[in-house]
Amino acid sequence: MYKSLDADIIDLWKELNPSGAYQLGWDEYAGRLFLPSEQNIKDALQRVRALRRRAENDVQAKVLDSIEVALLLPEPQVVLDEIVGSIFAHLTKEGVNEKNLISLVAAASKAIDATQKRFRSVKVPSAVKALTLYRLDGVLEILDSVKRATKSKRLKEDCDRLDERVNKFVKFFELEGFGSGTFEEVEKVFQKQKFSLGREKFYRVALEGGFDYSETPDELEQKALAWIDEELPKYREVVNKLSKHYRCAATPEAVEKKVVERQKLKPDHLLRTTNSIRKAVQEFANESVVKINKQYKTKVIETPPFLTGTLPTGAAGFLDTVTKKPFQLY
Repeated sequence: MYKSLDADIIDLWKELNPSGAYQLGWDEYAGRLFLPSEQNIKDALQRVRALRRRAENDVQAKVLDSIEVALLLPEPQVVLDEIVGSIFAHLTKEGVNEKNLISLVAAASKAIDATQKRFRSVKVPSAVKALTLYRLDGVLEILDSVKRATKSKRLKEDCDRLDERVNKFVKFFELEGFGSGTFEEVEKVFQKQKFSLGREKFYRVALEGGFDYSETPDELEQKALAWIDEELPKYREVVNKLSKHYRCAATPEAVEKKVVERQKLKPDHLLRTTNSIRKAVQEFANESVVKINKQYKTKVIETPPFLTGTLPTGAAGFLDTVTKKPFQLY
């Protein structure tokens, strides 16, 4: 049976990003993770490059380039991001589905082992070690969320085993003096050790192939600094005005604390307020900006208890996008 090149590219993407595929509506990919072993990455790169040679247009070529860049990123923290993102996607879409989460946690343990094997004899730059250490809390938090939400003894035990594996994995990248990772602690670490991400050669490749940017690294840095120069005075002005209003110190931390204290609202009140504002904005947008698809389905909900540890603020989730019944959760 004939398959288009587009279909081949999508099939490969689904294999490399099963959690993303599941979130978009390919439910057969639930509970799966790509195993980032050296051989699997090598095989995936061969498939990407073979498809790239067949590219019929710029869109196909650029999609394949971005997939290749993601596979080539030579850093260990990627696996931790994948684990957190995958568990989060499952919890967001279907809550605590114990069968899928047991499968996913098992796949995560294998992914940790494969990544540890890949980096066992690799010299990892100090700044990348710091990035890996910072990821630890996120993994532990989301595993705790799963354990609190499930009654499954097996799933809890599997989470504990993954917790132990992740802690051992992160120890491979310890930095003396990192402590709890505060700015002051990490600043001292980099005063003793050379700050390095080791991305000098990869950065330009990532910008062009991964993000389709035409700017050079230097040009992007100049833009970023220009934005800071433009916006920082405005930000300081806002902080000063708010500090006078709240009668507190003119620091971002003091103002933020006052704002948070003022806006302590109950979840049910927040939901009512959000929905009432949404209704008014939708009516205005539909009449004066752009017609809203009548099939548009978005539900505003209180963040479930098993997600509050990893989602402290509002967020939108776009789910089952490739199906006939896409929906969003906010």
